[in-house]
Amino acid sequence: RTLDTISVNNGSFELKTDIAEPNIHFLQIVGIQGTFPFIAEKGTVNIEMYKDSLGLSSATGTISNDDFMRYKSETKVYIQSLNGIGNDLQQAMILKDTLLAEDLQDQYQDVRSQIQDYELEFIKDSPNSLISILILERFISNKAISLDEAKSIFKSLKTEIKNTNSGRAIQRQLQESPKAEVGE
Repeated sequence: RTLDTISVNNGSFELKTDIAEPNIHFLQIVGIQGTFPFIAEKGTVNIEMYKDSLGLSSATGTISNDDFMRYKSETKVYIQSLNGIGNDLQQAMILKDTLLAEDLQDQYQDVRSQIQDYELEFIKDSPNSLISILILERFISNKAISLDEAKSIFKSLKTEIKNTNSGRAIQRQLQESPKAEVGE
């Protein structure tokens, strides 16, 4: 849903808001397909958008936006690797080369494991970033980590981040007593 419309004058715009808690928002340029995600939070967010290449756009100036740009930059090599392996895997399946397909599936899982390791370190290094709680929320939702590990990570995050929508959702999930975890 559209929250606001902004006019761009001489290549720039300004938007002043009161932010109760950090949250992810998206900018969209009329007539351009796609959106640009940024974190609305206290402070001044500097956004540089390229309408012909939204993926190269950036948002900086606040903790979570700086962390988000760092995250995107540092995971780019993993994403490119996954995309390449995925393309090769598709070709191997078309050619019915099961040996190559199995090898590529192993490579794919290895890169996914590397990404998860990176993300766990990212969360530990960035306890006051909205990006950390969003990653943790995805881990819990996908059952990528145990509830005990999720609880430990959650406890290490700053109170302001725990008190976001995602933080409160995680808190509720962690307080529920599951009958059994996957794999038990």
